[in-house]
Amino acid sequence: ISNARAIFGTDLASVRGKTVRRAPAPVVAEYVSVPRSLVETNKMLTLGADVFFVDGTPFLLTVARRLKFVTAEHVPVRTATNLSKHIGRVLEVYKRAGFVVRTILMDGEFEKIKPLLPSVECNTTAAKEHVSEAERTIRTIKKRTRGLLATLPFSNIPRRMKIEFVYFIVLWLNAFPAKSGISSTYSPRELLVCWQLDYKKHCRVLPGTYCEVHDEPTPPNTMTPRTHQGIALGPTGNLQGSIKFYCLTTGRVLKRRSFTPLPMPDRIIKQVNKIREREGQGRAFRFLNRRKEPYEWTDSVPEDDPKFQGLLEQEDEAPYPDISAELPGVELEEEE
Repeated sequence: ISNARAIFGTDLASVRGKTVRRAPAPVVAEYVSVPRSLVETNKMLTLGADVFFVDGTPFLLTVARRLKFVTAEHVPVRTATNLSKHIGRVLEVYKRAGFVVRTILMDGEFEKIKPLLPSVECNTTAAKEHVSEAERTIRTIKKRTRGLLATLPFSNIPRRMKIEFVYFIVLWLNAFPAKSGISSTYSPRELLVCWQLDYKKHCRVLPGTYCEVHDEPTPPNTMTPRTHQGIALGPTGNLQGSIKFYCLTTGRVLKRRSFTPLPMPDRIIKQVNKIREREGQGRAFRFLNRRKEPYEWTDSVPEDDPKFQGLLEQEDEAPYPDISAELPGVELEEEE
């Protein structure tokens, strides 16, 4: 019974029929005491900003020089008013923490937002010039996303899930001290919001995990199922450790505190892959610049470098790749 429960998970009918409401844990704010001298010494900041695309989805990225705090936000409309509004929110975050942003380094696309941001100096690049801090950060996000993508079983990933995965990468980039940052003890997130993420609250489930998300239907005495299926997207970043889920029924992002993780069945993988027919999204995360061109940097591994010998070798293919592994007496979901 223990082996069957480890392979197939908890009985789905029991989860959807017997799940009851759990009392929420109290919200405890454990603030970090950041030395005031550290903030005063690095009070004046310079930001780098750029727009990048992930499979056609635009993001506005900012990164603080020295502080190394990264923000990335989905911007469906790239007008001057909308971009300035997003940058204004970022400036407000630094202001609340006691930092002052004096200069923002940007590409020529941001030329029109200069009159909308009179409180900072907006320095735009010339033709064929780039903001090195921003592009290096985009490359880092791409590498982290590649590692996350390697753990997912889906052949096609919905657009909304890609957006939330980028948010997940940025959240944890800010959660650890940066090597070239102003502090080897405090992370960029701690320097700005003065509290750190908790492993027990914010690391309860990995992104891409199939979960039965707990609901609280009203009225509570009906025959409505108590859970529904969703894919975990990562923590929201709040104090109580709420988790974001991609609802496979509505395609919306839900924020819940209670859930039951289960092994990934084939029917869920097929359901996620079918969303491609509606959205036209594939598995590849293609990172493009604001002109929707590939970045000049490359991620290829030098084959003649002895340090990387063996990394490019092809794994042996299965003799019968179309035949799934079978367990005696156990029917696979594909065969039902």
